[in-house]
Amino acid sequence: MKCASLTFALVLLASGLVSTPAFAATATASFAVTATVESSCQVSVPGATTGNYTFAGASVRSGVAVACSLPTPYNVSYSSAMATSDATTSSAAELLGHTLPLHNAQAVNWGRMAGNDAMARVGRGTFQPYAVPGKAAGTQMFSPGSYADSITVVITY
Repeated sequence: MKCASLTFALVLLASGLVSTPAFAATATASFAVTATVESSCQVSVPGATTGNYTFAGASVRSGVAVACSLPTPYNVSYSSAMATSDATTSSAAELLGHTLPLHNAQAVNWGRMAGNDAMARVGRGTFQPYAVPGKAAGTQMFSPGSYADSITVVITY
């Protein structure tokens, strides 16, 4: 009987030492990821100072930088009232006429309306610089003083 008990104990012990495989289950699922990239543009405009105006006139060169998402088409123009503009004294009593010619030698302003004399470009995703020449014609009669104007850059995309 002692032998049968010992055998039973050894079988019981051996069955406890032998591991049985554990079964695991896996469930999977997929989901869609979507994104919509919208066309967008930004504009950066540093201030421009003409310096001193004399009877012969004055010239200035400023710049505009535009960044539009790739490949967004856009136009760079100026506020619609910009056929010729006037800088005023602080009292607004006198006007100093000035233009933004397409090229320094021209008298025609650039950028007054999209599709006509505006600059048409395509976005590259980074800022693209554009030179803006400005002129105040000579022979204007006005009092000495500081004159200022505000010009709006319009990006149409």
